Amino acid sequence: MVFPWLKPKGRSRETLPAVVPVNSQQFVSSSPIPDATLPLDEYFCNYRLQAPAAMFVGFQVDVPYSRLEARFDWFSNVRLADGKGVGIDWTSSNLNNPWFGGSRFIPNKDTCNGPAWRKLIVDGLLQVSTGLC
Repeated sequence: MVFPWLKPKGRSRETLPAVVPVNSQQFVSSSPIPDATLPLDEYFCNYRLQAPAAMFVGFQVDVPYSRLEARFDWFSNVRLADGKGVGIDWTSSNLNNPWFGGSRFIPNKDTCNGPAWRKLIVDGLLQVSTGLC
């Protein structure tokens, strides 16, 4: 699931439509997460989905990172099928710890199948960027 939020003042504040999938054919409209008072993943799981956070891994997708930032293990830049680039922040304040041996980010090494999780996420982003069913 990808869910938009409004960035803190001073950054792009484009409002995007938000939907939460109920099943493969039904979606519920929602407003974007209003701010970053709570960690976004925690807010999304607890207040939007009302689902146990232990069922999810967390990451954020945004504009591409600078060349310097992209050198860190917890950031990646990816070119999508539509030709646009995005930056992926592989960290989560609360969701990733139980999945990745206490790490807050999805590892890019073989620890706890980190590369397989990253590939699954990137493949999903590539698929949705094509606009095909």
